[in-house]
Amino acid sequence: MLPASCRQRQAGSVRSPELGIRHYFVIRHSSFVIVFAMPDSPIIEVTDLVRKFGDRTVLDDISFSVHRGETLVIMGGSGCGKSTLLRHMIGSMKPTSGSVKIFGEEIAAMKEREIGRVRQRFGMLFQSGALLASLTVGENVALPLFQHTDKSPDEIEAIVKQKLEMVGSGTAF
Repeated sequence: MLPASCRQRQAGSVRSPELGIRHYFVIRHSSFVIVFAMPDSPIIEVTDLVRKFGDRTVLDDISFSVHRGETLVIMGGSGCGKSTLLRHMIGSMKPTSGSVKIFGEEIAAMKEREIGRVRQRFGMLFQSGALLASLTVGENVALPLFQHTDKSPDEIEAIVKQKLEMVGSGTAF
């Protein structure tokens, strides 16, 4: 188990239809983690996760699920396993034992190409992560849409405006 300081969980339903997010969550790597998704089915399922480095057990039998509409916050001090847990959730680290499923798919058993396909469905922002300084906020939001979709520039501009309005930055594009 993570130390008590790392095991705080808050969950609540988001019932606002104007949010418009589908199959999307953000992981922010810092002294806390927030996972946000829309209602209905599980997005993340971690079951009996164990990670050892030699004789040191960093994650010991961690189990939780995050369903659409829930917000999960994991907090704790330096070295308690938050980063290790996140690395397992994004597929960059394999567990000693246990299971990590994203959108119902076992990520630990995937090859890098398969993990890449799953990663296209969510966003990641790491500690001290910044936007590309040479781009506006809107251009930073649009960048993965240009890279990973066949949407037209007009469609992408509409999506970006909608997403920026959702966070109160509608004029940043």
